[in-house]
Amino acid sequence: MSGVQEPRDLWRAEAAWWARLHRDGSGLVAGSRFGPDPVIGSCALLAADAWRVTAALELVARGQGQPELRHVLA
Repeated sequence: MSGVQEPRDLWRAEAAWWARLHRDGSGLVAGSRFGPDPVIGSCALLAADAWRVTAALELVARGQGQPELRHVLA
């Protein structure tokens, strides 16, 4: 991801990767066709959703809401 210059910004690259996984998974699930694509897309969506839940629980555990991460959970 462009714009990541320092290790403290790696969370942005990770968030972008999960967003892309969700977007690509949604594309694979869309449509009604047979084959592995819908299955792989469903697995990608489940993984992205699990990451969002983990991020939400982390925010709750810290007792603070970081505005930078709120868009990830939307």
